[in-house]
Amino acid sequence: MIYIFDLGGVIIKSQDLKKIYDELKPKVDYDTFIDIWYNDPEVIDAHKGLKDENESFRNVLEKIGCKISIDELINIVYKERNYYEDTLNIINTLRNNGKKVYLLSNLRKIDFEYLKKDIDISIFDKTFLSYEMNLIKPQKEIYETVIEDLNINPNNIYFFDDNSANINSAIQCGIKGFCVTGDNIKEVFQKNNLLSDV
Repeated sequence: MIYIFDLGGVIIKSQDLKKIYDELKPKVDYDTFIDIWYNDPEVIDAHKGLKDENESFRNVLEKIGCKISIDELINIVYKERNYYEDTLNIINTLRNNGKKVYLLSNLRKIDFEYLKKDIDISIFDKTFLSYEMNLIKPQKEIYETVIEDLNINPNNIYFFDDNSANINSAIQCGIKGFCVTGDNIKEVFQKNNLLSDV
């Protein structure tokens, strides 16, 4: 078996978007802010590596009516980065027992640059990043690309993500998916005996 982990919500704690919203003081309501933050086409294209990040950030600031610089936005968004010790301990246990561990995440390049400041990326045998692949979860193509790259039967993949749509899409590709967060991943591993072959 090999083990593939999502980043946000599984390894790194999800951003406190309400706190970011309050600091930005945008001219739109919170629900509209969330929709733009996650679903704006330029945001999605930035995560796919198809759009310049600065253009994407500038577009978001314009749409939410926030008159600050991109640098100020970046400082607000990335100043707090907290990680789940349980997940990191599980990854280290897997690695110490010769298991292959991978990262599959919907990341912009800037997200990955900040990740590398805090985590030794060598804990992963390989990283599959949306901005490099020009694909984004839950597109089936992203899982098919991973399966092809690893040249492995998808039934031999354990995949951990905090988004049920991502898990469902992975399962449709034959992957064994588990919807988890860093808060309950230890319990899920124990309940499903996922360390039995370690």
